[in-house]
Amino acid sequence: MHGRVLDNLKDYAVRALVNAVDHLGTVAYKLADLLEQQALDVAAMDLQVTSINQQLLTCQTFANKEGLRQQQLLAIIPQHHKHYILSDSINKKVHFSPQMHADVRQNLLPAKVRNQTSGGMK
Repeated sequence: MHGRVLDNLKDYAVRALVNAVDHLGTVAYKLADLLEQQALDVAAMDLQVTSINQQLLTCQTFANKEGLRQQQLLAIIPQHHKHYILSDSINKKVHFSPQMHADVRQNLLPAKVRNQTSGGMK
């Protein structure tokens, strides 16, 4: 009987070891598959980042060229100050003299202040 129990125990140990190795193989296969899928995901994201960087570089290049073009246009266009030229007929109608401004100010000031500023004290 001892021999039979010992044989059963050996068979059980061998089956347990085979099951454990099989289970480890399955786990290793699934882990390798998961790592491969993650590597593919990382590669896809890297491709997207590269594409976005290329688009950004294109936009920056365009913005730089457009800015340079506008600066060159500003350098070419002469800068003129605006001048307002009135015709002779308008100049004759609208004539301002320093005396006229002084008279207007005198009329706006109270009499007491006018007398003090003119030098006379009453």
